Amino acid sequence: MAIVERKAPVGQYLLAIKVGATFIPIVCQTDTNLSQSLDVVDGDSKCGEDKQPGQYATRELTGTGQILLGYDADEKTSEQDLQTLFDNKTPFDWQLGPATGTAEPGDVTRTGKGFLSKLDIKYPLKDIPTFDFTVSVQGTPVIAVTPDPAP
Repeated sequence: MAIVERKAPVGQYLLAIKVGATFIPIVCQTDTNLSQSLDVVDGDSKCGEDKQPGQYATRELTGTGQILLGYDADEKTSEQDLQTLFDNKTPFDWQLGPATGTAEPGDVTRTGKGFLSKLDIKYPLKDIPTFDFTVSVQGTPVIAVTPDPAP
């Protein structure tokens, strides 16, 4: 049986960081992005175009979350936790997947390793306090698609 086609649900994919043996989502994410680029070898000349894929890929996970006080550290990764990872230059395992933690057939989950390369904390006068983060991905992420259950 083939997987039933459906759109990815709005707001239902989160970035989580592995703490111990468990992936813990980053708290109150409002935006999460995976950006990927490949360097290009440009040999263009007056003889014509000559572009080749380069050897190196760059991948970054970026996002925004709301600052939450009095959180449960066993259930959420807060901006304070990210600050500690940033300060200690700690590499970690990450997962970008369904917010429920339970994947349905066809759901795509990406996992990999990385480190925080940027952390911006904002306390505006007339808006909700937020933090922006950038995870520099190390290596190539593993992509898993949840299969249909066996009949």
